[in-house]
Amino acid sequence: MVSKAVQKYGKSSKKKVVAPKGKKNGRKQKPEVKRGGDNFRKIWKIVFEGAKTFRFLYGKKFDGDRWWQDIATYLAKYDHIRVNMLRLPRRTRAPAFELAEFQIDGLGKTRMVELNHFIIQQMRIASKPGNVRKAVQLALYAGQLHGDMNFKDHESIPGLLE
Repeated sequence: MVSKAVQKYGKSSKKKVVAPKGKKNGRKQKPEVKRGGDNFRKIWKIVFEGAKTFRFLYGKKFDGDRWWQDIATYLAKYDHIRVNMLRLPRRTRAPAFELAEFQIDGLGKTRMVELNHFIIQQMRIASKPGNVRKAVQLALYAGQLHGDMNFKDHESIPGLLE
């Protein structure tokens, strides 16, 4: 017996069975990742170069945290986009965490050792799963570190470049 649709159009009216979205051959598929690498690289470079230049020109007067707030607020809407961070081995990260991030002077005042803070923050951020905002924040800390006139190419972290 032939259906009326087949008689009229010459083909079967049955719809093709298709696997539900996100599955192929009954297996779950990873969600499709949109590639925005070029835009991400541009943003990263702008933040890195900006932080580096401002730190070099204004030294400790440059408030990187305040400068970062507007950028972070804008990037927060992309927090759902995951970024695979380079996971450094523990033996490479360990020396960074041994650096003193804060010092207490003889009067009991605590002050931040900024170069160490920039290094430690990079290690903290990169050791956890990240998103676009956290990845660009690495550019902020790296730029400030490189813009400081006292910084000498990773001398304070032995083994970082090994």
